[in-house]
Amino acid sequence: MERLGRFGLRSNQDRPTICVPIVKDYWVIIELPSCSSVSVGSLESVVIRKFYFQVCSAEMIDPLNLPFKSALIIAHPGHELRVHHWLEMARPIVLVLTDGSGSVNKPRLASTTSILKATGARCGQIYGSFSDARVYSALLDQEVSVFQQVLDSMTSFLIQEEIDLVAGDSLEGYNPTHDICRYLINAAVELVQRKTGRVMLNYDFPLVGLPSRCLGAQRGASIRLPLDETAWQRKWNAAQGYPELAVEIEKAVATLGKEEFKVEWLHPADGAAGLADLPGGTPFYEQHGERRCQEGVYEEVIRYQQHVKPLAQALWRRATGSLR
Repeated sequence: MERLGRFGLRSNQDRPTICVPIVKDYWVIIELPSCSSVSVGSLESVVIRKFYFQVCSAEMIDPLNLPFKSALIIAHPGHELRVHHWLEMARPIVLVLTDGSGSVNKPRLASTTSILKATGARCGQIYGSFSDARVYSALLDQEVSVFQQVLDSMTSFLIQEEIDLVAGDSLEGYNPTHDICRYLINAAVELVQRKTGRVMLNYDFPLVGLPSRCLGAQRGASIRLPLDETAWQRKWNAAQGYPELAVEIEKAVATLGKEEFKVEWLHPADGAAGLADLPGGTPFYEQHGERRCQEGVYEEVIRYQQHVKPLAQALWRRATGSLR
């Protein structure tokens, strides 16, 4: 087997494939176009036709000689519970955009910090940098520079740490901060690839509804991590030990059942998703905002067309120089 940087190459009949380690004994197999040999330089420009997730034997590649660095980037503390077992296995560096203070102005970072310590993950340089109120005000006032600074910091982090795989919040139209986090991730990954020529894997996971729900078109390339009973018990204990999310966790389990959370999913993210429009019509956060305005809680509604879309496009332009 020929080695290629962080990746391992093996031949698959007349096509080379790259075996990319995700976590112990789990690999992404990327099939490349037919060619006699693949170099680091050609890999940077090669078109990846197909990749899929499967379990391979440890004999195929020595994981100790192929370190694979991951990052988890989330909008709010607590989102890591959706991928708790992956957190244990990949031990990513974790970035958290806000402190999770919400409308009650009570930060919940401490609970997430405890989970990271227990799983072997670690905090990154962006960790509770904003309150939810600050994100909302920056969105409403279109303070694009605030988010551009976050994008620049995120990009620098991914480059300096040589991150190979990023996982984070899905674009769901449920919470504007969740969606902004996804736009930031997509722009940062694009910037890293353009600046370094490295291929980065970009995954998301839903925070609302079924964990298996894939919002993109590449369901076949999703990473599926089933939990055994021991891993599930650790995940459940972590959830039960997160008092600030007790109501949300109880509601999710009552609606979907525990079995749905015994398999974790990471889905391939579409970097340009949500730049022109959001699927599903009016996002939930607009409907919720309108109700809260009627109740006198909010003064103004955050809207996709007026507030979120212009910011998303500005971030993408910063990453690419254009909209595609």
